[in-house]
Amino acid sequence: MRNFSWRTKKSAKAQLERTSRKSSASVVPELGTAGPGPGTLTGNTDPRDENSRHETMDEAFSHALNPPVEEPGQESDLMEVDAPMNAWIAPLIEEWRSITAINGSNETIGIESLTQILHYPHSLSPSPNLKSTLIKKPHQLVCGSHPPPRDVIQDARLCESDLVIMAMDMGQARMSNVDLDDAVDFFARGKESDITICSLFQIKDVLVSTDNGLSFPDFMEPLEGYVIHQILPNHESPWLHAYVPGGSITWPHIDTFTDSQYTAHFTGRKLWLFWPPTPENLKAVCLASFQGGGHQMDPRKAIRSLTGLETLLVENDSRLCWIMPPGTIHCVFTFSRIATHSGFNVNHFDWWKDAIAPTEDVLSLISSVKSNSDTAAPEYLRDMMKSMQRWEKLISKCKKKGKGDLSKWIQKTKRELGENMERRNIELG
Repeated sequence: MRNFSWRTKKSAKAQLERTSRKSSASVVPELGTAGPGPGTLTGNTDPRDENSRHETMDEAFSHALNPPVEEPGQESDLMEVDAPMNAWIAPLIEEWRSITAINGSNETIGIESLTQILHYPHSLSPSPNLKSTLIKKPHQLVCGSHPPPRDVIQDARLCESDLVIMAMDMGQARMSNVDLDDAVDFFARGKESDITICSLFQIKDVLVSTDNGLSFPDFMEPLEGYVIHQILPNHESPWLHAYVPGGSITWPHIDTFTDSQYTAHFTGRKLWLFWPPTPENLKAVCLASFQGGGHQMDPRKAIRSLTGLETLLVENDSRLCWIMPPGTIHCVFTFSRIATHSGFNVNHFDWWKDAIAPTEDVLSLISSVKSNSDTAAPEYLRDMMKSMQRWEKLISKCKKKGKGDLSKWIQKTKRELGENMERRNIELG
């Protein structure tokens, strides 16, 4: 495992000056332990001195390992420090040690993955970048009140037969023999439970949206011929919730190739990793998943080999929402005892061209795979065909310029999907 501590450098001249001076010891910045950002500067100041320095909110965004700028004419006793490129990750590594002591078996893989990010060769940000192509239109959740975890678990009980319970260790497999009470037992007892670390996904929205007044920003409101939300059969709300324990790692995966995805953070503390759907990235992730259960791409390999990494750290009270474009590869680490989020797929006329490249690339990859033993490719094909049906419904009422190009893409994609499904004997379901 890589050591994430930082080495200090002292010049011979500086050491000689220190020995000759009779002044007090030098002030050395240290990494604090609170939160994802910087810690406080510690040194030889007396905490009772009313002139002692206190960090302001603005100063908190400058990492504590960056020494203060010297005043002209003053000598500095500060030692030079080599800070890693993404020092804001360092406190998260210690948090990961703590949470995995309670909940599960992901300590090593989490620490190694986070250490890779800490020393990643490019600067990464914990906050949304307005120029990002993967975290689009970040905004605050539109709601009357912030949905608490108890509301999400209540919805899980009301739709228990439909939810997905998934192992969050290296297997990342659906747990077909585990019921909701077993999962809740793990949430309460952690390692003392009889089952492995697991999460609840695809929790249908029964009461959460109405009880908490969930709504959408104007650009996401359903609009005939322009915006369609994916809604499951015999259901009225598009929201699908997730309930995740601390220490979980959702391995690199892709939710949709033909739609955009609306994501809303409810509660907890999570680090999201995103990669763009370049042909090379898609090939690496999809071919791994096509091999069947247990072959998904390891987060460590993804961080090392995929290109275009972006990061997002969401806090318990951030209420952050964003759009993930079609084909976005993502991976999630959960640091709080429980975390919840929600979202749904959306067909939006303004964004349909974002789906062209990832859809063509994944269909090409599926066509190249001869084996029928995988489960990922059939699921992708079914989801894409259902998405094409929503696109057809949208365009039947659309009056926008450019609808002809969208119509041609829909028909071409449906034809290729049909050929692949026929070759594999896949029913739409």
